[in-house]
Amino acid sequence: MVFPPGCVSFLLYLNVHIYIARCISITLFIDVISQVGLAGSSAICTATFKALMEYYKIPLHTFPKEIQSSLILSAEQDELKISAGFQDRVIQVYGGIMYMDFERSFVAQYGYGRYEKLTNISPPPRLWLGKIIKKGMK
Repeated sequence: MVFPPGCVSFLLYLNVHIYIARCISITLFIDVISQVGLAGSSAICTATFKALMEYYKIPLHTFPKEIQSSLILSAEQDELKISAGFQDRVIQVYGGIMYMDFERSFVAQYGYGRYEKLTNISPPPRLWLGKIIKKGMK
């Protein structure tokens, strides 16, 4: 059986830490362009994790957001073989504007960074990000 991105890490976490996972089947049809830096794979992994959390009726206090973002990252790295960092997953799990500190010794000890939701900051009304690729450059 082939599992969608993130399922193996999630099911292993459930079996080891919380529950004996019930068998389920998830099918994804996607046309997200890979490896372009738009956080598509992490969005799919995050959505899969959130759907599994709802399916297994896991309360947030049982499955902290710090752990969610770390498991999503490990799913991308271990299952999809994508080189990635914490940032996309943290934003997708927490939502909103975040302060993130990835001090090496803290991450080595806990497996995640220090995160704080910034509630007193608003994004610009229109924020556009883009990348210009010149001929011959990657």
